[in-house]
Amino acid sequence: MALSTSGENPFILPHLTQIKQEKNKIVSITNNRQSTIAKISDINIPYYVNEEYYESANITTQFPVLFLLEWMAREVSKHE
Repeated sequence: MALSTSGENPFILPHLTQIKQEKNKIVSITNNRQSTIAKISDINIPYYVNEEYYESANITTQFPVLFLLEWMAREVSKHE
């Protein structure tokens, strides 16, 4: 599972590339379905919120990601 607002995180991309080469599946949640991370993922869940910056820091809300993770956890727990 990969989480990235931009979908272009230079620290995550090499790890995901290695995971993909090892024939593992990648699920990502990004704010851009056209991003590199979204494109190399087997499943991408995009959310669309306006990106916000303070000075050079991306302070875009992560609320949609938290909601999706909690919803998925609840769905999985229903099937245990």
